[in-house]
Amino acid sequence: MCDHRGEQLSERLDRATGTHARWRVESSGHLQRSLERLHSTRPAALVVDPLLRGSAVELEALAGAAPASLPILFVLDPSNPPLPALATNLALSARPWDFVWSTAGDEELELRLERLLQQGRDQLALCAWREQALHDGRTGLLRPLAFEEHLEQHYAAAQRHGFGLVLALIDLDDFGAVNKRHDHTVGDEVIARVGQAIRRGLRQEDCAGRLGGDEFGLLLPYTRAAEAAPVLARLHEDLRRLALPSAMGGARVHASAGYETFDGKDLSDARELRAHAERALREAKLRGGDAVLYYRELERAGVAPLGERART
Repeated sequence: MCDHRGEQLSERLDRATGTHARWRVESSGHLQRSLERLHSTRPAALVVDPLLRGSAVELEALAGAAPASLPILFVLDPSNPPLPALATNLALSARPWDFVWSTAGDEELELRLERLLQQGRDQLALCAWREQALHDGRTGLLRPLAFEEHLEQHYAAAQRHGFGLVLALIDLDDFGAVNKRHDHTVGDEVIARVGQAIRRGLRQEDCAGRLGGDEFGLLLPYTRAAEAAPVLARLHEDLRRLALPSAMGGARVHASAGYETFDGKDLSDARELRAHAERALREAKLRGGDAVLYYRELERAGVAPLGERART
């Protein structure tokens, strides 16, 4: 309760929430203290009675400091409402929010707060469902469709602004043999640990997905060709050093990877980027695996994939 005007709103809120044993009201009398409390606690909701009527300064400061999912109830003076810009920004945000006039009774205050808290709970549930829909449960990486959407978005951004972009496709070598020799839980554990290793190696702007049973994709935006090789070599080595379940008898994870780069204008579309990375991955697998190959190096060397050479 940000009771910045000191008009006994905290007492009203105590009365309004008195029948709800699960609620505990904590009050703050000025903006700086409210901001400090926001950083040190995790409130279920924020109720704000601003000191400066008609000013959006306090409201913007609190809304900016609060987590994006935190519901906020504003107590406003009907004769001096906040700036329209603030109301517009709140309406466009995903945050649950509402306002009540300072002249409203305790019952309306309680009803508004209860409804806002329910909206917050509903939004958290939706976020959890969205997280499950977008991310693979075994690895925490993006599911295939979500990864494809990120690929299209990053490609469009790289094309528009001239950023570098790297797409790498990774496939575990002889993973089928793991499932044949061991219980399926061993294979599941291997996939989970591979996912962890990939996530640990990601920068904030990178993203990765599980594209199939033992196939993974990695997107490195703002990355040029010269920067891609050491990043992927390091990931390749990280996978080889994975500590695997004892049931695997000391076996190691070996992986093949193929990657392609885009400088913002040297490819026609995201499908071509994906096709080149897949071709480099196939070549790495056909050469025996446990390798990372760059499509452009194969192209410069004039090397056709082994499958094409076999047909000729």
